[in-house]
Amino acid sequence: MSNKKKDPKKYYLRKFLNPQGQYTVAAVLAESKVEIGTYGNSVGIYNTLCIADCNRNINLELPCGDEEDSKSSMYKLNTLIEACQGIKAQIEVGRRLRLEAEAEEKRKKAEKAEKEKEPTNG
Repeated sequence: MSNKKKDPKKYYLRKFLNPQGQYTVAAVLAESKVEIGTYGNSVGIYNTLCIADCNRNINLELPCGDEEDSKSSMYKLNTLIEACQGIKAQIEVGRRLRLEAEAEEKRKKAEKAEKEKEPTNG
C-alpha cells in the first residue's frame, strides 16, 4: 500500500455498478482535475461523469470555468441526485409490495393444501 498523499486537485473513480457475479457490465467513471494556469491566477476545473450500462453510455461534462458554470454544474448534480433518490425510494416500495404479495400467495397455497388434507364428510 502506498503512503503517497492524495492530490486534492484530482479525483478519479471507476467502479462497477452491478454486484459481483452479475453478467452485465455497468460502470461509473468520474474524473475531476484542477489546473492552475501559468499566467496569473487562472484556474481550470475539468469534470466529467460517465455512466455505462450494456451498450449505452451517458457522458456529462460539468464545467466550472466561472461562477455561472459552477452553479449550473451543481444544479445538474443535485438534480441527478434527486432523481436517483426518487428511483431508489420507488424500488424499495416495489420490493416491499412484491415481497408482501409473495408472502400472501405462499400463505394462500398453504391454506389450500391444508384444506385438501381435511377429510370430507359424505
